[in-house]
Amino acid sequence: MKNVALLAIGASVIIGGVGWMLVSSKQHDEHLVTPDVEQTAETFTMTFPLFQTVTSHADHAHTPDGPRSQWMYDGVVLEKDMAVTGIRAIVENAPPEIIHHLSLASLGYPDAVCGASTHSRQREYFTISRSNIYDTIEFPAPYAIMMNAGEELSLEVMTHVLEQPFGPGGTYPDAVVKIELMYDEVNQSRTAPVAFVRLRLDDTECGEPLMHQAFVVPKGDGLYTRTASTSDSFIGDSSDTYTFTAPGVILDRSANVWGTKGGKTLDVLKNGTIIETYTAVQGAQPWIWTVPSRRDEITVSAGDTFSIQSTYQQSTTTDILDGSGIFGFYFAPDLGTE
Repeated sequence: MKNVALLAIGASVIIGGVGWMLVSSKQHDEHLVTPDVEQTAETFTMTFPLFQTVTSHADHAHTPDGPRSQWMYDGVVLEKDMAVTGIRAIVENAPPEIIHHLSLASLGYPDAVCGASTHSRQREYFTISRSNIYDTIEFPAPYAIMMNAGEELSLEVMTHVLEQPFGPGGTYPDAVVKIELMYDEVNQSRTAPVAFVRLRLDDTECGEPLMHQAFVVPKGDGLYTRTASTSDSFIGDSSDTYTFTAPGVILDRSANVWGTKGGKTLDVLKNGTIIETYTAVQGAQPWIWTVPSRRDEITVSAGDTFSIQSTYQQSTTTDILDGSGIFGFYFAPDLGTE
């Protein structure tokens, strides 16, 4: 039977039946609230207020991580193996667009792109921004993310509640975020492991500051394209290219550009040739922009290289300090080749 585990942010508690143990809690806020826990035969829900009060601020282009942005991290130790067949995020009691981004990662493992030197040794499983907050990741058989007993998962959340027209504005005292994992007990139907890889255009690449992951769009009166070859400088590995060491298939994938800041497209290149273009789409409100995801399979060979480039409309008056060009994908290597 397929199970559903809902993981949200909280304090120390042990849940034996579902196989989670929440071992730590810390946040950049002055209050901690004990979560409510609900467990049924098929679901596990831990509900935690995102922050005591999530409220808006006016800064936009000049303060990328403005004064009301907030971060949270929590460690959850898995008590049994799971084959995760799907993931989605849920935001309650607030517009989903209050989320700048969130990321579910396993602690103590090297990052797929930047290696062991960055991200406090976090292997990402699921990272989304407000451009794809509604996306649900689903893997067909035989694919699954293989999570092992003893792994410590960390949930990182950032809110950025901008005032209209750049965001919904408002104050949200009861905002809740959850991560839903759909999983099977590890069995013969889920035998092909899947890894998450996230490329990003970044002025500091895999060097410091690690949490920036953005680039400057210089002021002007036209379109500016940031490519993987125009990096300023970096220490260590490149964050915007990835070379496959084994053949396999690309499954679910998505991209991020900031439509509210002039972001137009993100191109994915395979061995230097564009194979996909992701386009920012205006939603029902001026602050709602989505970048539609894809899940048709792409075949790659050992030695193939992915790179990315992103195009923005320049501002005529000021540099855009935090242009985003991000591409995340799930890769399943052919069995027996890696």
